[in-house]
Amino acid sequence: MKKNIVNIIIILIAIISLISIPFNFIRWLKDIHYLRVTKNNFDIINSLFENGETLPKTAEKIGYMHGLGDWYLIIKYKSGFKEEKIYGDGSNLKLRGYIAQNGYNEGEIAKNELILAPMIILLSIIYGISNLNNKKSSNIK
Repeated sequence: MKKNIVNIIIILIAIISLISIPFNFIRWLKDIHYLRVTKNNFDIINSLFENGETLPKTAEKIGYMHGLGDWYLIIKYKSGFKEEKIYGDGSNLKLRGYIAQNGYNEGEIAKNELILAPMIILLSIIYGISNLNNKKSSNIK
């Protein structure tokens, strides 16, 4: 009984890993840098905006993504709403640099998950084959 539960869990992990590959590939291609907005960095972020713009108080995290000749500022709110603003490559460079330096790169996380998923699938297949061999050898005796 316990062996059946372990087999089901390993199959589910392999299926989830397989399903995650295209989603992680898309996240890797977008290569978005995110920074969580906290009480400590809210004023710093607002001081880095040009042209008198400010960050809304309901912002949960901000991010940037490279574009063709421009870049996108992504603001995610606590409500789940997401807003994107387009800036030229030469504008708000301090803000973009602050996000990159103090935030995290979602593209790197996705790349690591892309490397890990096939390994998990391969290990699941190896486990399944060895499990079949164990069943066959126990039936022969």
